[in-house]
Amino acid sequence: MGTPPTPPDRVPPQGDHHAVLRLIAEDMEKAFNADRRTLSDDETAAVYVHTLRLVEHALKNATARGVITEDQLRDLAVLIQGMKEAPRLI
Repeated sequence: MGTPPTPPDRVPPQGDHHAVLRLIAEDMEKAFNADRRTLSDDETAAVYVHTLRLVEHALKNATARGVITEDQLRDLAVLIQGMKEAPRLI
């Protein structure tokens, strides 16, 4: 499943957290639509959020092993939390 990067003209002003979440949601939905799925489907949304929890777990393990730093983990955790909001915003 390929997700196109957000074009620079769609990047919201810094500090507009809700706009950032909407862009994330739109990008995630487009990626799922490419596979004829939608995050508005409860089952698809549940699997999506569960997968993100698995990614969080893997990143915590990577931090424990020294693959990524605590700071990197915190930054990635913020991104993943935003991604978890996508089904709610679709």
